[in-house]
Amino acid sequence: MRNFLKLISLNLVLIASRHGDCYNMTKLPCHVHLEQGLKYRKISWYKVEGGLTGLVLKNLNTNKTILYKSANHSYLIGEDLSLILPTSDLNDCGKYLCTVWPPIGHKIQEGECSYYPQGCPRPPEAHLTNVLPSRLSSSSPGDHVVYKVITGMLGAMGLLLTVSLVRIWKCKSRQDENYTKIPV
Repeated sequence: MRNFLKLISLNLVLIASRHGDCYNMTKLPCHVHLEQGLKYRKISWYKVEGGLTGLVLKNLNTNKTILYKSANHSYLIGEDLSLILPTSDLNDCGKYLCTVWPPIGHKIQEGECSYYPQGCPRPPEAHLTNVLPSRLSSSSPGDHVVYKVITGMLGAMGLLLTVSLVRIWKCKSRQDENYTKIPV
């Protein structure tokens, strides 16, 4: 019974410390979809403040961590690729981006995490009041006419190229024929 109460109190502490999209006050998870069996080369973490501010880079092959010059903490990267803040204050509030570098030939993975503990002002949510039609559809009605014109021009160019190649081939074959000279 005592262990059960400890488990419940631990869960309550974890639930109470959940902030934004992150589950621990000082550990920010890297929300990416990693391919099974793929050996990733490195991970980098950035703070998103109007632009990207580099924080830390870890070479996963050598297990070596390098802090960017712009880093204001001694950031760590956990085994689960999470960003670990050794201490946190109101300056750490905001959005973070992790970038995971796979072997060459595979897609680079990126994930975001928001960190807004109690006392941190949240930025206003961006809401679209009028949805722009150009954002909803992949093409406008006038694009179909342009596509048809381009397709027709490409077809005409292909036909012209084919006719030219046939004429060249015929001329070439005539030149290769063996002619006999008739004395005059």
